[in-house]
Amino acid sequence: MAGHSQTVNNLGFESSFTVVGSIVPIAYTTSSTPIATSAIDSRLYPGARFLVVVQCASDATSTGVTPAVQDGATSSPTTPATANISGTFGAQDGADAALFVSFKPAAARPYFRALLTPAGGSGVVSAVVFAITE
Repeated sequence: MAGHSQTVNNLGFESSFTVVGSIVPIAYTTSSTPIATSAIDSRLYPGARFLVVVQCASDATSTGVTPAVQDGATSSPTTPATANISGTFGAQDGADAALFVSFKPAAARPYFRALLTPAGGSGVVSAVVFAITE
């Protein structure tokens, strides 16, 4: 699915959304073990802002996940990046509960990856990373 694009026209402004990475739905049973996307090279999407859409399905023992972004100058990013993240995402009801994380890479640190760290218990998480260009 990576690389699929869709253009949206809203009030005369066009934006293109391209899927650039994902975490397929995965069950976790260990807290504090991050689940990550592959590294994404932002230089392939000039001028883009990136949006990570996180989904955390409900589970009786889950206490949610904490999203994060790591960036770096090489294809193995490990430095915590500044991103617009609202903190731990609690376990929610059903597949329609989502959290959005916005990120704009620095030119000197073009590689990044999204991480989801389970806060505790067990559950199912997934994420999709979009490049948004105008």
